[in-house]
Amino acid sequence: MRYIRKTFRETGEVVRTPVCADRPRILNSLDAIFLESCIERQPDILLTEM
Repeated sequence: MRYIRKTFRETGEVVRTPVCADRPRILNSLDAIFLESCIERQPDILLTEM
């Protein structure tokens, strides 16, 4: 909570800007949709089972 309050006081927002903004994402939107559907079908699934 301390970091969230500090960030809010300094920037007016609760989300920090990413340190590596130019770094490409590892997952694309299709990968994210697949993971979401796996979790919807089986909410207690482990990452190793995906």
